[in-house]
Amino acid sequence: MNIIHTMNIGGCMSSNARDSMEASARRWNCMYVEHLQPWGTSATDDPFGIKLEIHKLAVNDGDRILWLDSDMLIRHDCPNPFEIVPAESIGGVLNFQGDTHDGDPGPTHATWWAKTLPLFYIADPPKYDPATYINGGFMLLTVGKHDQVWQVANKAVRSFHTGRVNPMIEQTAVNIAIAALKLPLYILPHTFNRIGKAAWLSDEHMTEPLYHFANIGELRGHKRQVIDSISWEPSIV
Repeated sequence: MNIIHTMNIGGCMSSNARDSMEASARRWNCMYVEHLQPWGTSATDDPFGIKLEIHKLAVNDGDRILWLDSDMLIRHDCPNPFEIVPAESIGGVLNFQGDTHDGDPGPTHATWWAKTLPLFYIADPPKYDPATYINGGFMLLTVGKHDQVWQVANKAVRSFHTGRVNPMIEQTAVNIAIAALKLPLYILPHTFNRIGKAAWLSDEHMTEPLYHFANIGELRGHKRQVIDSISWEPSIV
């Protein structure tokens, strides 16, 4: 079974985002699951801690989970990622997309990599590589093949951290676990998780198949209003 998972804890999700995801689930013939409560041990107000516990979702071996952050819009004609990413691979989109993060893929993410890596106690630690570092808002995994990524990442972070999880720690820990476990990674084009100005400063019609209104620098704040102002449905001429 193919399943889209997202979370709407505290009613944070825009109805426009939900409608676009539900429509995609129908087109892609997959289940849509919207979590209103945390499924693991994280507190309700710890969304990135919850994302470290994706391995605790109640599904069967062989099922495929497409994790989507709730601040996303999927255009009506977005290709089906379940048909593109091989079941053996973890599917993701690079976090640095050329025109994001002030055009520099290095300092911020390399710094977080250096901060997070010691938590893993790895004899031969992997190095930060912007060409494989994926954004945590879009992750496609196969249950039974890739669960250990989140098991390892969660254990590492929780070994030192008991409070609210920083989003960069969560995202970086998952990337480190993928690299350390040497699991196959399938990098999809940026259009499957378009972040930065391309999403935030869009006009009312989407020019990319999937927008992600992730907080980057000054691009943050009233994202529900922005998401609700953009149409993911076909234009009526």
